[in-house]
Amino acid sequence: MEYNDLRKKLKKYGYTRKTERLSELSNKTVIRRNFADKSLNRTYLLNSPVMGTNFNNAAMTGSYFNNCQFHNCHMNMSDLEYCEFYKCFFTSKHAVVSSFNESNFLESIFENILFSSCAFSGSFFEKCIFRNVKIEYTTFENALFRNCTFENMDMRILNLDFIEFENPKMDNVMLPLEQITHSIGLLGYCMDTTDNILIGSDSNVVLSKEEYCNQVIPLLEEEYIHSKEYFPLSNIYLAKKEYEKAYETLHQGLCDAVTKRDFRMLKFYCKLIKANNCFDSHMLHSFYHSICRLAPNPTVTANNSLLRGYIRNIAEIKNILFDSTKKPTLHMSLLTNLSSKQNNLIGKLLSHLLEIIKMNQFKIPNRAGIRVLENSPLLIEMDVSGKEENIACLFPILLSLSNANCEMPLLGLDTLNTDTKEYAQLKEQAECCHSSCVELGISLTWVEYYFENCAQIISSNQNVFYYNNNLKQYSKHLINGG
Repeated sequence: MEYNDLRKKLKKYGYTRKTERLSELSNKTVIRRNFADKSLNRTYLLNSPVMGTNFNNAAMTGSYFNNCQFHNCHMNMSDLEYCEFYKCFFTSKHAVVSSFNESNFLESIFENILFSSCAFSGSFFEKCIFRNVKIEYTTFENALFRNCTFENMDMRILNLDFIEFENPKMDNVMLPLEQITHSIGLLGYCMDTTDNILIGSDSNVVLSKEEYCNQVIPLLEEEYIHSKEYFPLSNIYLAKKEYEKAYETLHQGLCDAVTKRDFRMLKFYCKLIKANNCFDSHMLHSFYHSICRLAPNPTVTANNSLLRGYIRNIAEIKNILFDSTKKPTLHMSLLTNLSSKQNNLIGKLLSHLLEIIKMNQFKIPNRAGIRVLENSPLLIEMDVSGKEENIACLFPILLSLSNANCEMPLLGLDTLNTDTKEYAQLKEQAECCHSSCVELGISLTWVEYYFENCAQIISSNQNVFYYNNNLKQYSKHLINGG
């Protein structure tokens, strides 16, 4: 059936969805079109200049844009949630009034553009540049800016509540006085940076960062003590490295949030705790147990909605506190020839692997976990977080467990010393594991690996991800296992 005939028949039954095939125009095609009110969901667009295109009221959820340049496009009430923008460029003489919630922007540039009444909640920005950008009446709650650059910007009317900044760079930027202490990472940046920034408010008072830190912060500290605003008060103590006061105040904040059943606020407290990376594992567990102790008791509470809210949120709260993704981490997947019924062999293999990846003989052992996917054959996933030196030692040792060839990046760590008794013991453990596998008839093949936050041992031109393309015969198993 011809597509036009199909649409006519569907229309008889009330199907009136307006669709377009934007992806068909991709790859170096200059796009000048009117997509107003159209459905462009899950668009896949590559290497394309998008010039003066009308996206007003267009639905573009879940789309992917790689190396696209958006020039003077109309984006009024456009839905761009859950999208991926990689190496894109945005500039426009028209105000952008759209939703970008939960979207990712990687190595993209925003220049000479106005975002007004937009939503960027939960969005992620990495290595992006904001130049001569105006942002007003826009929410970035729970957004993360990592290694981003801001130039020639006035943020005084921008709501920075619960935005996280990691290693920002700023030049000629005006920050909002009342919002800095309610964000994560920005107050510490203001205290330490030599960048060209000023602090202002809607009352037209403009302060240097020295005036703000030395004169305003002590007054805000008193204000938050009186008003019992534990989040910004904890933020001040953390930025001033007064960790005992921060520890006590954070506990008060967690107690207050639990009492009010404010799970959203609980998550932001946990993000603040984790982002500062100044609390050891014992303290993190102390924060977590404070939350758990105040949980609603299912045997006495008459309000089941409180218990359901707690159950729905506690896993995410725990993940925020104990997630190790900011630490140097190695993820590896290993395919075996074992079935789920071979419990004895599985137990022996897991015991060997856990002994190796934990590296308990080293001065600072790793945090390590193993996950077994119950298909036949079994797939084993390993997550290892620790010092980069540990990961650099461990990675080639793990690769040696398989007889199959596997690509290996060049690990550049000049200070790595393998002439130690700890490293020799690690090699002995791996050799023991390999001999045991040979004796028991266990076959091991690496499926994939990838590194996170390992900039010291892997340069930017090295591939941090590997997937074994020779395992196509197992693709059904791998999909089912994921």
